[in-house]
Amino acid sequence: RNTLAATLAQVSTALFGYLLLYLTAFLSGAEGVGALAVLMSISLMGQMVAVLGLNILLTRTIAVGSADQPRELGRSLALAMAGGLAVGAVVVVVSGIGLVPESLGLAIAIVALSIAPGAAAMVCEGFITGRERLGLITKSNVIEGLARFIVAAAALLAGAGAVGLALTIVITRVLALAIDLRFIRTKLDTSPGQLTLDGSLGTVRQALPLAGVFVLLTLFSRGDVPILAAVSGSEAAGLYAAGNRPVELAGMLPLSLMAALYPALARQVADAEAASRRTFENSFALVAATMMAVAAVFAQRADLIVGLLYPPSLAAADAVLSVTAWYLLALTIDAMTTTVILATGRFYLAFATLAVAASVLIGLNLLLDPVLGAVGAAVARLVGQLVAFIVSLPFVVRDWMTRPLARRLAGVAASGGLLVVLLEATRSIPLPGALLAITTYGAALLVTGAVARSDIAQAFARLRLIGAR
Repeated sequence: RNTLAATLAQVSTALFGYLLLYLTAFLSGAEGVGALAVLMSISLMGQMVAVLGLNILLTRTIAVGSADQPRELGRSLALAMAGGLAVGAVVVVVSGIGLVPESLGLAIAIVALSIAPGAAAMVCEGFITGRERLGLITKSNVIEGLARFIVAAAALLAGAGAVGLALTIVITRVLALAIDLRFIRTKLDTSPGQLTLDGSLGTVRQALPLAGVFVLLTLFSRGDVPILAAVSGSEAAGLYAAGNRPVELAGMLPLSLMAALYPALARQVADAEAASRRTFENSFALVAATMMAVAAVFAQRADLIVGLLYPPSLAAADAVLSVTAWYLLALTIDAMTTTVILATGRFYLAFATLAVAASVLIGLNLLLDPVLGAVGAAVARLVGQLVAFIVSLPFVVRDWMTRPLARRLAGVAASGGLLVVLLEATRSIPLPGALLAITTYGAALLVTGAVARSDIAQAFARLRLIGAR
């Protein structure tokens, strides 16, 4: 029952986001979807800059056993709120000096109000993750997603447009913070210590390496949408957001696994290196195999998927999906390597990786977006993520790539090649062909030893544990 509840919660979160995008497309077309994507991106970017990695630092501190958890939480909340107010003020100024699309100026100024509570909510989620109670975060995300859909639907139907969407983001981020704080008090028996900046200098000093990582991660994860909107307009941003949406939803798996593994790895690296290697190897192989299947199906059946998911006004988004689908593989590998890098405390390596990748991403967006529009942004996203993986590869190969893991990943690659060939050969029968190809792919994974039955059993056991919590 708990496993079913946790699974339904994840599906519900994805469903609410998709329904909001579909409703926006139905009522406002690609331009409306572009406005929604820009506002969501600016809100999230502001929160990530404001929090400066305090949530990751707090997760690590709590996971390894902090002596004074309420004080750590209170100090981090105070710093996040202060940073959120400062970043929000900068966004308001930028919205009024012509650096954003004129039609979105007021909406962007309003969405700046979501940054401070959003940053505080991220800190709360970092604390909950450190206590390894991810089920609580899932519940919070579901409530926020449902509320966002209901409020946004009312705003769009009332003709409030981008301003209504901005107000929706502000309201639901405040709601998420309230829910997280309530869970911390009632489910984790913890109340934040006094919200004071006293003693914050040491916390800031510890977070500085992560601060650089988070600023770059902000540019890398969301910077392409505002750039595309500024260069090619809101309609191009809408097509990009629509085509990339299935990829973002599928990408929740490796990113969720990263969140789940981080506290465990941080503790195991300190106490039991052999155990941490086994955890990393089993998780890496299983998620890579899953994402290979999703990426291949998305790329080879992009037109069918877009036609099923969206109204005709977004039909051109299939060209974006066929490119960004392969981003899932690079994202999976990078998420796992980043988990290890952060768990071992090598924040400067994460900073260097993101510095190179973000530079490539932004440079390619500025170069390709004026010519290729949404497809140019998709190419930039794929190449940028590949660069992030390549830069961090030497560390992983040297310290974490064992021969058994290498053999398993080779099995995933060989099985994936077979899957792509079968999907291409069965284009004339898209649905039956996809079923046949995926079934054959699963058999190939077992034959090559890329995935063992025990891995699948352990994955379901982990799901049951998260659901029970």
